[in-house]
Amino acid sequence: MKIFLSGSISHDDNYQEHFGIASYRFTQAGDKVFNPSLLPPNLPYTTYIKLCLAELVTCDFICYVNDVTTSKGSFIERIVAAACGIEEIV
Repeated sequence: MKIFLSGSISHDDNYQEHFGIASYRFTQAGDKVFNPSLLPPNLPYTTYIKLCLAELVTCDFICYVNDVTTSKGSFIERIVAAACGIEEIV
């Protein structure tokens, strides 16, 4: 399986830890993971969205790693995942 990790980055001071723990758990189970927290820093927001959505549509599942209510990107990712039939892992 390929898992897309989604969550707040700019509103979570501990985002690297949250994404890292989720990534570790899935890779230990033998899954492939797309971890957007590992993308290069300081890119334009539109670049992050384009990169993430391109990866999201190749994934089997989406997993929310923290409080996504403050994340515009996670909101968009949730809509795209639903539209593409990508299941959520709770």
